[in-house]
Amino acid sequence: MDLHKLKSEEIRGFDTVRSVELEHQVRRELHDARMDIYNPAARAGGRIRGLKRTLARLLTLRTPVTSSVVKRK
Repeated sequence: MDLHKLKSEEIRGFDTVRSVELEHQVRRELHDARMDIYNPAARAGGRIRGLKRTLARLLTLRTPVTSSVVKRK
């Protein structure tokens, strides 16, 4: 599975346990991509950007939605 190419629709289909596992996998891939000294930065840049985007999607979709509008009495 290409972790850097996951879409929101695919992530919504995962249960909570799978979402947490996927988060750990994405964090590990991101760490490995940043620490790979033999990979040129130009080639790893797009992959790192995609992994960061996927991680943001995972965390956003797992966070419960709350209304930003304050109800007045």
